Amino acid sequence: MFTGDVLLARNVEYLMNQKGSDYPFRGIDFSQFETNSYLVGNFESAIPNVHLPTEAGQMRFSVNPAHVPAAKQAGFTHFSLANNHTLDYGSSGYQNTWQTLINNEIKPVGDPRGLSQQSVTILDTESQKVALVAVELLQSVPSEAEVRALMQYANSVSDMQILYVHWGDEYILTNNKTQRFFAELFIANGIDLIVGHHPHVVQNVERIDGILVFYSLGNFIFDQYDTSDTQESLVLKLNLGRTATIDLLPVTSENQLSQPELMTPKNHAKFLASLANRSDSSLHSFIEAGRLPLHSLVASSTKMAMIN
Repeated sequence: MFTGDVLLARNVEYLMNQKGSDYPFRGIDFSQFETNSYLVGNFESAIPNVHLPTEAGQMRFSVNPAHVPAAKQAGFTHFSLANNHTLDYGSSGYQNTWQTLINNEIKPVGDPRGLSQQSVTILDTESQKVALVAVELLQSVPSEAEVRALMQYANSVSDMQILYVHWGDEYILTNNKTQRFFAELFIANGIDLIVGHHPHVVQNVERIDGILVFYSLGNFIFDQYDTSDTQESLVLKLNLGRTATIDLLPVTSENQLSQPELMTPKNHAKFLASLANRSDSSLHSFIEAGRLPLHSLVASSTKMAMIN
């Protein structure tokens, strides 16, 4: 399963201090979903050696390590550090973030400094090895050769590859040209699914050469309360099997600040209809139904046919 941005700093930390470390996670019980259980999020913060609470309006995020166990207890297994806030407290803060997650049995993935073998983490499933390729495309822009080299490595160690990527324009509901360029580039080099984050809103969904692109899942846990768009998010449940599918689970934190919960049936339908209207027209009915086939009905490669 995949979520978008997770912030445990600033006002989220204040709420956790007041209401308990598990406060942001109380709205959704991930154990209700039948899955062999990877839960991935983008950890939009650092955990520096000396924690100082992030003041309102500040953009240098510091997380109290005492609150990290609650994320593990909620079900998170992997946090991406390939984003533009991991280095808020420099290399020492980055190393402490990495080690603190490891100490709490959450696997850190991705490299905020650029593409490397550290960008690739293997998820073992019953049927195959899945490479989670976590990259950041805001502060460092890789060359086509660097993308090709990374994907050659990912392809060599796995059966399926998923790009989990930090990119795009903040607060814009559709992708930009750079996102489209890199989506095409990674797909040309073997990626089987693209899941994006950073814009703080849910962006459109597209299929490029048979491959699904979720440009942004939005804020899963955050403290941006000014609009509905920044308090709505999409959780993806990937079902691997003979016919691979993706379930769309819309969530909202409008009822409880920074505490996402599944939308009511009425709001669920309204949200998916809106998402469908700004997405690839060929996906409209699938998005409204809340389930998409992972690949096109006509497999575009031998590899896709093998995955299905």
